[in-house]
Amino acid sequence: MTAAPPDRIATAGSIVQLARSLGFAMGPAVATVAWALGGRAEAGTRIGLGIAALAAFAAVLLLARPRPAAPLVPSEPPVPAGPPIG
Repeated sequence: MTAAPPDRIATAGSIVQLARSLGFAMGPAVATVAWALGGRAEAGTRIGLGIAALAAFAAVLLLARPRPAAPLVPSEPPVPAGPPIG
């Protein structure tokens, strides 16, 4: 979120929360489907763990990709000092 421009911070925060909510909702659902498709036994557990491992690996790849360079924002000119006191 720190890479978001100041006028887009709320949008970036909303997208992060949406991804987090989808992960919490879809994670157990996908694990349950994998377990059920595997016959609700050891095979289902292995399939569920395999899907979780693939998702974790995909997340690492996405996090490790290079980010585009942030554009340089010109800083404001310094405020001139007032008259000397003394």
